[in-house]
Amino acid sequence: MNLLFATFEGSPNKKETAMSRIPLIFMIPLLSAALPLDVNAKDAATGVVRGHGEVPSTEEGALLPSQISINAWLDSEGAHGRIIWIGDFAFVPGDPQDKGGPADPWIIDVTSLTFLSDNSAEVCGVVVHAPREEALEEEEGCLVFTDNRDTGEADTIDGVAINAGNILVK
Repeated sequence: MNLLFATFEGSPNKKETAMSRIPLIFMIPLLSAALPLDVNAKDAATGVVRGHGEVPSTEEGALLPSQISINAWLDSEGAHGRIIWIGDFAFVPGDPQDKGGPADPWIIDVTSLTFLSDNSAEVCGVVVHAPREEALEEEEGCLVFTDNRDTGEADTIDGVAINAGNILVK
């Protein structure tokens, strides 16, 4: 089989015979030129913050560690993305935890993203889902994510070294 030429099975007519002799090298540019361009195509992201980190509780032994995931990016239309924060709750075995428990996520829609000079980014957003309704649509809150891959130190979230995970700021 010759990979440079398109071939067709069966008994070809004159048109198919002519088409079968057109090198594939020429077919691809011809097809791409004939296909319409997507005028609604989005610009590529100019910066991203992605990752997940387990942050120890600020109150020794009183609260579960936080699990924080982020997928945020900046493009010509502004900041986009989401932060999901789980944990930072007191855990009492057998308690129904009617105000939220260790697996109830806080979902935060990203509203702004500022890249800082030290491989960090300040990501701000508004809570759109929370275990407690009074937290919804409150003022903007911000977290600073730091990517320490160049230093060999643990990545940080709001200045606290993560126990596990990886944060990418680029």
